[in-house]
Amino acid sequence: MKITEQQKRIITNTEFIATSDKYVPIATLDVINRFKEHGMTVNDLQESRTRLDHKRDKVRHFVRMKIDDVGGIQREVVIMNSSDSSTSLRLHAGLLRMVCNNGLILSDDLIPMERIKHTTKDPFARIDAFVARLMTSLDEEARVREAMQGRWMAAWQIEEFANKAVALREDDLSKVLDPMAVNIIRRPEDAGHQVWQVYNRIQENLIQGESYRKIGFTYDETGVATEVYKVAKKLTDHSRIIKVNEQLHSLAMEYL
Repeated sequence: MKITEQQKRIITNTEFIATSDKYVPIATLDVINRFKEHGMTVNDLQESRTRLDHKRDKVRHFVRMKIDDVGGIQREVVIMNSSDSSTSLRLHAGLLRMVCNNGLILSDDLIPMERIKHTTKDPFARIDAFVARLMTSLDEEARVREAMQGRWMAAWQIEEFANKAVALREDDLSKVLDPMAVNIIRRPEDAGHQVWQVYNRIQENLIQGESYRKIGFTYDETGVATEVYKVAKKLTDHSRIIKVNEQLHSLAMEYL
């Protein structure tokens, strides 16, 4: 992938805001290079938005690093870091569905996230330990995914899943959309009642928004009625996207 000049400045930035004498900044470029030593490659890099000029090269950012590609599923590590002391270095295990380019984050129940503070004396030893733990867990991830693909859900379970999923957004989406709207099928690959298909379509609809709920009617001067809808907004905060993704994966595992 092509990295922009601003993104280069972000991942190489070491002008951290020190919060104590023990603060040791961990540059994202060094983290990326460490994962490259383990055979992984950069697949995507995104940065948070800011309107503050002095923070433009120090914002929270996210890097997706590819581990392998098996059956249209790309397994990866998702790195979250910042250059403004707003977050520790965080490492998550994730999946990318190639059919829809939709990123999933595995729950801590399956592969625990690694949090490394910017006061750690040897962060790269922690990264190596995370990689070792991750690689030994990939067979279990494949087993869980296969189980999701083979487990059929009853209609009431799908409705229950949808209601629980909407509650994860924490912005009272029940006032905005019908929970079953997040169960809308966007593509043939997501059709079906298996846990995997239900989980993926609910995850995409919940993160991407665009689902709606009819809240009433308006009438023009001739009395013609027009339906009025409220639309759920797309999640754009990367920290919230990761959190909701983790919770959704954990929720899906409850139906195995």
